[in-house]
Amino acid sequence: SLAAREAKVPKYALKFCHIFPDESCCSPAQDAEIEGHYFTLLDAGDICAKESSLAKDALKEIFCFGCSPEQPNLVADPSDLASAESWMEYDTSGDDEVIMYINICPSLWANVAPAEFDSCGMIQVTERGSECLGDDTVIPSLTWDSQTEFLNDDTGAKPPFFEDGGELDDDNRTVTYRLQEATTEDQLAHRTVTYRLQ
Repeated sequence: SLAAREAKVPKYALKFCHIFPDESCCSPAQDAEIEGHYFTLLDAGDICAKESSLAKDALKEIFCFGCSPEQPNLVADPSDLASAESWMEYDTSGDDEVIMYINICPSLWANVAPAEFDSCGMIQVTERGSECLGDDTVIPSLTWDSQTEFLNDDTGAKPPFFEDGGELDDDNRTVTYRLQEATTEDQLAHRTVTYRLQ
């Protein structure tokens, strides 16, 4: 996981998430995995590969979130949630799961509407990293009804290293990451991540 990983001056430049040249939370191997997931999702032939769009740029920025030196300020270390209590909000309606919300600014959110990718289509991968399980070519707006569905589906555009169920917190609860549009000035100004215990 990249969650709350400390930013460091990279010994080697990142190829895909090169927007963080001075400090990054990713290694070159993690950068390569992010790149692989991005291009697998958008694999629609040579013509579409050459096409540049705001949607592709926004998706790349969201995929590279884990490499951002700001990421540790936005996502707490799942193994040490107690240290993040001062900036966490709790809903204590249950005790077996922690949901970490990652707030996406409205301009990026608007640019990754599934319909923005319809002209070329996408590859929906059954399980990331598994060559055996296969994939399907899909029309994004017919597969995902909204950005919320699209960006929170492990077979869709959920950023690598923030997939569901891969981590446990310090109380052995499953950690789930959810991306959502930042809708309040407070979310934008303080760039906080909201936690809800279910």
